[in-house]
Amino acid sequence: TIIPDSCNYVALGHIHKAQPIKDYAGNGGRYAGSLLQIDFGEAGNDKSVFVVEAKEGRPTKLLKQNDNSSGKKLKQTTVKLDELERRTPEILSFDGYVKLTISLDSPVPGLKDRVRRELPNVLDIAVRLPERAREHVTGVDFQKVSMLEAFEQYYSEGRDGNLSDELRQAFRDLYEQVTTS
Repeated sequence: TIIPDSCNYVALGHIHKAQPIKDYAGNGGRYAGSLLQIDFGEAGNDKSVFVVEAKEGRPTKLLKQNDNSSGKKLKQTTVKLDELERRTPEILSFDGYVKLTISLDSPVPGLKDRVRRELPNVLDIAVRLPERAREHVTGVDFQKVSMLEAFEQYYSEGRDGNLSDELRQAFRDLYEQVTTS
């Protein structure tokens, strides 16, 4: 409603997905959209440029839509840990960049480093752990317990489970690195 009726064509920006202006007459206005997929929220949005003919006193004509093939496509993929190996060829064959979310039952030390080595087109790695109710988390008195015991307490209260030997050792190694440097 703020666009004057005398405008023959209006090109607006900022909205990343190209689209006509809702309830605007004919082809008289569009959100241009971004020329490239800028973030993973735009994964799957095809990018293009419209050529229009806008003449005073006449309806605007859309003459041509030029699809943009520049840049890299973006894709979001979610996998469970047990299907990651099977889906690796599919992820590697994607000619673009991937945001990968991996669903885990419990933390897996070194997983992100391994994925970065094996899947160079994965730019962003997120880990999804099961949600667990946290009824009561107590404080830690470091005068009475070691850092490892505190971590074990934190882990068992926050995740309703026992710390795996692998994760316990990874914590010990990291804690030793930090305290000896």
